[in-house]
Amino acid sequence: MNNRLIHMLFLFGTLFFTSSCGAPKESTTNQKYTTPKVEQARKIDDMKKEELPFVSDFIAKGSDGSWSVFINYKEGIAFVDKNRGISILTENLTKNVTAGTNVVSISSQSKEYELKILIDVVDCESNEGKIINIMLRKNGTKNEIDYEGCGNYQGSQQLNDIWVVQELNGKKLDESIFSNGLPTLEFNLKEGKVGGNGGCNQINGGISFNYDQILFSKLATTRMYCNEASDIENEILSILRLNPSYKIDNLTLHLELPKKSITLKKID
Repeated sequence: MNNRLIHMLFLFGTLFFTSSCGAPKESTTNQKYTTPKVEQARKIDDMKKEELPFVSDFIAKGSDGSWSVFINYKEGIAFVDKNRGISILTENLTKNVTAGTNVVSISSQSKEYELKILIDVVDCESNEGKIINIMLRKNGTKNEIDYEGCGNYQGSQQLNDIWVVQELNGKKLDESIFSNGLPTLEFNLKEGKVGGNGGCNQINGGISFNYDQILFSKLATTRMYCNEASDIENEILSILRLNPSYKIDNLTLHLELPKKSITLKKID
């Protein structure tokens, strides 16, 4: 699909917002221009994420739903301000992450506009997302529009499917300990759920994300006891409940805390 067709789809389509937002404040500065297609842009209400030319790593919107942004760290940014008739699709970006804080700064540019984005570690007032600030400037001008809103990290799509635990705290697991095979985790990002087997009991719960962190919530298990397998299961659950950082290396998933870790291999 060429850039012109993507742009037309993005401009005349409609956006579907799946991110949860707090009660952000939107502000503008030095507004001295508008575009001639405000009414058309106001109709952008229902375009699904799947219709974008990339899978989003972060999605945010304004408190009144008048603007939204979809970010893919490698492929670009889709941004729409319906009230001002602005529709932007960029094909590249520069991303920097502040070490130790995971504050993410992003810059990108289309033929018409420059975008600078800051994703904070500060939670929105609803505690259901992170505060995002966007500066938009039309190329060749000094006029800027500033936006503040709320958005959510979407998690790596590579997490989907089933992972088998291979190592716990740096030690390889002995499969003979487990009557039903090695412990597993299955991630479903679309539903925000995790399931699996801890080595003894079935596991289920919810998942959400920070920049490089999986946030496990409401983890529940069945209540069987399996001797040594139960001890291993309890250690796995204790790591998950502390919301480890995650890193995917080909088909290997690393879940890490400062002094603990789980290493898993993808099988599906």
